[in-house]
This record gives sequence, structure tokens and C-alpha cells, in this order.
Amino acid sequence: MSAFYALPEDQQDKIWSLNWADTTASPLLGYMGQQIVPKVRVLQCILSKEANQRTAEDDFFLANDVPKLQEATKMCRIAARWHAGRYSLVDLPENERGQLPPNTPITGLFVETARLRHSCVPNCYAHYNPATNLMTVHATKAITSGDELTLSTIASVYYLSASDRAAELQAKFGIACACEACDHEHHNFTTHESARMLSHTRAIHLEHFCTLLAMLDSSNVCADLCLKDEDRPDPPDLEDLRDAENTCLALITNLKDTECDGPELIRWYNALIDRIQPRAADLLGHGERYTWWRFISRHAGECVKIAGRAFGEDSIEYAQVVLRLDRIEGLVKGAEERAKELEESKKKVGG
Repeated sequence: MSAFYALPEDQQDKIWSLNWADTTASPLLGYMGQQIVPKVRVLQCILSKEANQRTAEDDFFLANDVPKLQEATKMCRIAARWHAGRYSLVDLPENERGQLPPNTPITGLFVETARLRHSCVPNCYAHYNPATNLMTVHATKAITSGDELTLSTIASVYYLSASDRAAELQAKFGIACACEACDHEHHNFTTHESARMLSHTRAIHLEHFCTLLAMLDSSNVCADLCLKDEDRPDPPDLEDLRDAENTCLALITNLKDTECDGPELIRWYNALIDRIQPRAADLLGHGERYTWWRFISRHAGECVKIAGRAFGEDSIEYAQVVLRLDRIEGLVKGAEERAKELEESKKKVGG
């Protein structure tokens, strides 16, 4: 509550104007409701009496419990708005947030961002910039004049069926979505549904494959999984890596079919660029390896474009993918120069 009271009055008023979640939306809200509702009923009963009919217990309740009830009610109202309008401060899936340092802020309420409605086919992405302590909203696709700006409030929006998304939206926020991916009558509904189910299946397969790679790269991962060194899997061969590459490229295509254009695409491009394709390149001959790194460079360039749209070109995330692209382009350029030198040497020897 101290953070709320520290806000200027006009900012407090904006919070009261936000949508709120029902007390059934979370255990905390449910608990707060259970504490407040009985006391509200007692208060209603007391207020229904004439003043000369109130008992000493009634007067004590009015003098001592009502101020506490008012504060508790205000806290519950703020919590309900926070629950409905909060946004993530980290660009990580929920199952990976345990890796963050202790006391890392995970979610926050930003009044202007919270005014934007949910869509399972959003045209914007909200990104928290820790350097500026600002939440910025970036358009991820062309938006015509008069179109509503929308965001997704579901972390796994691109991997859930329409029925699962509807259940989560109702349970967490008490809202329903009528976007083209949720409207069974829309001509794009089947495309969205099929692409999201394929994305779900392929993402599970790739997460397993990337876990195997992590086990090969780090004994700490094996320790976290309670495995011994001898339990490490065999290194993947070129066929395994090419299968993983094709699965990853297919997943990226599926995500694009759902009109995803943000961190989820970057997440899988990262797996491709940093984990899968370099391993495959190491197993190839010099000529093929050079061609492979050119493909990696193209994917890294695509990642830069997406990061610019989703995070903004002033963000840390954008700077990181630009540095990676520069590094990869340097490797490609070095390989080109070595290939030329080798060709010239062959000519000299032949001459």
C-alpha cells in the first residue's frame, strides 16, 4: 500500500479506473475476500439499525474495525486491479524463471499499458526496460489508423488451444477473447488452431533436445537433474542435429502462422543459432561449414529485425542480438578470406 499512497492523486485515480479480477481469480484474492465479506455483512447489519438501538459492541466495531475494514477493502481492490493488469518484467517462460536471482522483480502494474485489452493475436508487445524503468509498448505489425492496440496476457498464448486459452483467461482474469484465433466462425480459426497445436508438440520436442545438449555441455545441469556423469547422453550426430534444425524451422513457421512476432520467435531462433546449427557446422567439412554459417548469419539477421520491433533499438536485448550478428558475420568474412587464400594457393601450386 505504501507504493500506492506514494503516487500522485491523479495516478491513484487512474488505477481505480482499471479493470479488476474477481476474487475467484487467485488464492490470494480469494483469501482477502473471505476476510472482508463477513465484516462487510456485520457492518451492513449495524448500519441498518437506528443509532439508539446499537449496542456497545456495535459502537466498538464502528470505531475500531471499520477503519481496518476500509484499508483492507482498498488493498483488495488494488490487488484485483494488479492481478488483472499486471505484465511480466522478464522475457522468460514461466518454467525458466526459477533461474533468476533471488528478489528479481517478475511482474508489475503499469497504468497505461494495463488499459490495453488482451488478444490472442496481438499487434503489440509490452517490454520492460530496466535501464529506464519504463514499460514501453511496441507495434509488432502494421497497424492502420483506428485499429485497437492489443497485447497478450497469456504466457503460453501461442501453444494453447482456443478452449485452453478461454479457460485460462476466465480463471485468471475473468475475461473472454473474441479475436480471430478464438472465434470459431472466423475463416482463420482453423489455421490458428492447427499451428498452435503443432507449435506445442514441436516446442516440447526441442526443449527435450536442448536439455540433452545442456547435459553434454555442463556437469551442473546433470547435478540439477540428479544424474551422474555416466548418465550423460551420447553427443548427437549430424542427422540428429539436422532433424532438430528442421523441427526448429518448422516451429518458427508455425509461430509465424499464428502471427507471432516477438520474444517467442527470438527464443527459438536463439536455440537454432546458438545451440543447434553451430554443432552441426562443426561436423561438416570446410566448404559446407562456410555455407552453413551463412545460413546462421541470415537467421541472426532476422532475429535482429524482430528484436528491434519487439524490444526497441534502445534495449539491452537488441544490443545483444546485434553483437551476435556482428560476431557471426565476422566468422563468415574470415571464412571467405581463408577460402580465397586457399584458392590462390592452389592456383600457385598448379601454376
